[in-house]
Amino acid sequence: MFNKNGVPYIINHIRISNRRPGISRKPKTLTVHSTGNPRSTARSERAWLLNPKNTRIASWHVVVDEKEAVEAIPPNEVAWHAGDGRQGEGNAYSIAVEICESGDRAKTLDNAARVIAALLREHGLTVAEVVQHFNWNRKNCPRILRTGNLWNEFLASVETHFQGEEPSELETAVALLVKEGVVRSPDYWLENAKPGKHVQGEFAAALIINMANKLRDV
Repeated sequence: MFNKNGVPYIINHIRISNRRPGISRKPKTLTVHSTGNPRSTARSERAWLLNPKNTRIASWHVVVDEKEAVEAIPPNEVAWHAGDGRQGEGNAYSIAVEICESGDRAKTLDNAARVIAALLREHGLTVAEVVQHFNWNRKNCPRILRTGNLWNEFLASVETHFQGEEPSELETAVALLVKEGVVRSPDYWLENAKPGKHVQGEFAAALIINMANKLRDV
């Protein structure tokens, strides 16, 4: 576990399956959902993905509650969350962030805004690329943000966290490499490419190969 913009962040990926097809792509947008369950937590939502009683193939990348965030699928891979078909822009090119409806709502929304701001920076996106699930298939989602001015207030909070904390030199470098298609696992590099940590050989080899291919194309 590490912190993403001040929020405890757990990476606990599900295996390649019908819910995680393992298709890599460069995200173009970030889609906000709410879980539709007033009692679930981030960890229980992650557990539900693999529950035998769950017969749906729907999935998501990150879920956030009042305490922490859990990443179930790498944000640079396809997840089935938008309801716009296998070739739809939402499923194919959007990062899915689920917001839990349980617990302290204000704290949960602040955590979500912080995590979303960090994901935007990591993947070279801006707040202008943050959309509702409603945009893809007209579903009333995220239902906790679709009344009154709640959506605009939430986007303002994301913008505050996006602008308020200057990214570190490492974050800036990783974001650039993600944008250029050299790095595909930004969370891994942000967590391990620092003093006292160790980068696995397979990741170092992939970085070298991708960088060489990039230079070859120049």
